[in-house]
Amino acid sequence: IMTPVLAQNYAGCGLRMIDKNGNLVYGSYGSLMSIGVDGSIPVTGGNIKAVTSPALPYWRSLQGNGYMTPIPGTNKVYFSGLYGPDTGFYRDGNVYKLDISTGVAEKWLTLPWDSIPKVKSPREIRLGGGPFFSAIHGTALDSAGRVYVCDRLNQQIGIYDSNAVLLRSIPLPCADQVAISKSGTIYAITRYQVPQNPFSSAGHVRLFKFTSFAEGTVKVCSLTLANYVHSQNCLSMTCLAVNDVNTKPWVWIGSSGITVRAYQDDGSTLTLMKDFFTERGSSNVVYDRLLVDRKTENVYVNDSWNGFYKIVNWSNPALLQCSTSARKPLLGADWAIGNNNLLYVREGVDYMGPVKRYTLDHLHSPANWANTNSNMLTSDIFNRFAPCTGDRGIALTTDNKVAVMQKNRTTAEYEVCVYGDSGSAVSTAKKVQISKLPQSCGGVQIDTKNNLYVGAVIRSSEFQMPPFYQGDKGYATGVGSIVKFAEGDTGSVGATSAVNASKVYSVPLGPFSADPYPASAPCVCRSPRFEVDAYGRIFAPNAVTNQVTIVDNEGNQLLQFGKYGNLDSRGVLPADLPSQQIITGTEIPLGWPTTVATSEDYIYVGDLVNCRLVRLKMSYALDNYPGLTEHVALEQNEANYSASSYRLTSGPVPFNQNSAIMLSLPSSINARIDVIDVRGKLVKTLYNGDLSSGVHKYSWNGTNLRNQLVSAGLYIYRVTAG
Repeated sequence: IMTPVLAQNYAGCGLRMIDKNGNLVYGSYGSLMSIGVDGSIPVTGGNIKAVTSPALPYWRSLQGNGYMTPIPGTNKVYFSGLYGPDTGFYRDGNVYKLDISTGVAEKWLTLPWDSIPKVKSPREIRLGGGPFFSAIHGTALDSAGRVYVCDRLNQQIGIYDSNAVLLRSIPLPCADQVAISKSGTIYAITRYQVPQNPFSSAGHVRLFKFTSFAEGTVKVCSLTLANYVHSQNCLSMTCLAVNDVNTKPWVWIGSSGITVRAYQDDGSTLTLMKDFFTERGSSNVVYDRLLVDRKTENVYVNDSWNGFYKIVNWSNPALLQCSTSARKPLLGADWAIGNNNLLYVREGVDYMGPVKRYTLDHLHSPANWANTNSNMLTSDIFNRFAPCTGDRGIALTTDNKVAVMQKNRTTAEYEVCVYGDSGSAVSTAKKVQISKLPQSCGGVQIDTKNNLYVGAVIRSSEFQMPPFYQGDKGYATGVGSIVKFAEGDTGSVGATSAVNASKVYSVPLGPFSADPYPASAPCVCRSPRFEVDAYGRIFAPNAVTNQVTIVDNEGNQLLQFGKYGNLDSRGVLPADLPSQQIITGTEIPLGWPTTVATSEDYIYVGDLVNCRLVRLKMSYALDNYPGLTEHVALEQNEANYSASSYRLTSGPVPFNQNSAIMLSLPSSINARIDVIDVRGKLVKTLYNGDLSSGVHKYSWNGTNLRNQLVSAGLYIYRVTAG
């Protein structure tokens, strides 16, 4: 199932239409691509061209969703939905014919410019509320070639011949999308938003059925899909399609807030047959932020705005909305779990809000301090507008100090601030740990030694771009890496260097915003979220290559997994894309992985495009290594054990506190037992001298020659004997 992507109005991205070859046409009106129903994307993008002539003006001066309807037997489509000032060709109130093989547009229908309100208040009232609706929205064609136009300005669906001559109109305020069955039956969606502000949720979404043109276009029935306009529904596209291959047509609808529904046309009524809202358990969960309770394997996810959900039963996984003990939805932008077994939430529904503490109970109760009646830890944390894109990360130290990546209100630069857990109602004492970060940044993690990690578009000298992506702008501008700062150190991160950082890793992390717009109006998309586990291993998603990379704390790659693919793994890829051409049953198809979280035993990946959470069990090659089995036997039969050859075992792998090494010798000999790192550098000598035959046990506690704890990572035992 490919759920419709509900697009932001500014970029105009979304599912445009089904072309004559049965492919999905997706993208913005300035950049289109043809996608096979199996998820494959041709290297050339097919024969689809964006609007190129006349050239489109700057996107902030001309906006809108750009609805498209194919004209049978041609390479042309009806193109509508733009709004903005009169540029001389493109403006609000026009329908164009666009040749998708050449990119050339021509005017087809034009509403009088003087009749379209330009001022906010009368415009919102006339067009159905909200500042982002256009005078004209979707279009459709019937079998006779008549064109049905959603005319919000005149509160009707206008029916025109191919020469744009009005034949009839159907009174219908706030018409948004229209679709025609093979028999000529007319279906339409309306959207209304109470004129309050761009993000008001007051309004409604409705579905209507009318008889065919030949039968007089009489209203048959209607039903309300939603009594609100969810979040930024005014910025989104609705999707409407009719599947009438059976006797009773099915009407399919996609809209923000209701996700996807299918209604069967039973004549005088429309009967709900499928509701993906109830099947998926939430309205818009996109898995771009994950949090795992490592003690319980409960996983917390966000929706595309500020709602929190959790999965608590993996034998029958379902998304449950996180609620407070007052039985109200727990809303916020980001979260973390502390060593005190409390949930820290950056609350708020817009671009600012405080950090508060809650219990991890089924209903999350406020975790108040003993000397106060409040669970509020900080004053308002400031970030860019929109929780789905603005917040960049939150993490906790071992003593439950809160590190937040936030925006400086004065300089508008991003920084990482650490707030102390002082036990007072509101913490005003914050320390600026990282004073400057690039706009393209995101992700904060703290390891068990309180080292601080941040993600940004920066690369180490060892960073290697995959050959296939050489010259690829998306990879060059959108893929960065991870920077590590020692506990308590302050510093900053620039585009090419990091001040006072203890390490810049070469692990690829992305995507970050390419930021193609002026600095005064940067585009800030969802930032990637990486993980640092209890062993110091780093798990980094890279949605550009659809892979997850795991490195140890020194930056040595341990594993990389993931290939581009949709749920049925049938995507076709270029032959010169290394190791990506074929997906077998043992490999993991991913579409835009942006977040990774881990527990002791599992890796969780947020697969944004495929709208799913991938749960992977971690296993190790050494789990089945014969030496580990022998290690148990050695412990049990140590007294009478004898061997005819040298044997060396260790465990557990990996370890946190101590690792045991067992050496069996067939005869007396002089031996030296060293711990070295992966570069061969001596870390510590555990023994050097004569040993008798039999079994000898030693232990390493993770310290070096100076008895200092070493960084988490991969280490090797080396025994030199005789």
